Amino acid sequence: MKKKLQIMFFILFQFLWVTEAQNLTQTEIDSIINDLYSDNWYIVDNATLSIIDHNLTEALPILRDNFWNQSLNSRISYLEAMEGLQSQETLSYGLALFDTLQYKNYQGIDTVYKKLSLQTDKK
Repeated sequence: MKKKLQIMFFILFQFLWVTEAQNLTQTEIDSIINDLYSDNWYIVDNATLSIIDHNLTEALPILRDNFWNQSLNSRISYLEAMEGLQSQETLSYGLALFDTLQYKNYQGIDTVYKKLSLQTDKK
């Protein structure tokens, strides 16, 4: 009986902790979404991680509309957020991004990661 009580308290504690972590004020949500427009990849990446953590589906239109205005690293972060929110458009945006990498600029390079790194260095 004591074991069952401990398990129930543990589950209740976990539920309350998760629920509390997901409660953001509208100001906090707006701040996270506004960070998506930053020119600083670090800020954009943190915003996309917060969007995934808090399942902020209201960010999807911004992720779509602002995708091509971002640096390559930020586009990758956007894709991660789109995937985390289970957007049906993630694959098409990922393929379109891949298509923008010009093969002739990367002859002799084996991996996509190296291609992406070189593309980022040009910006």
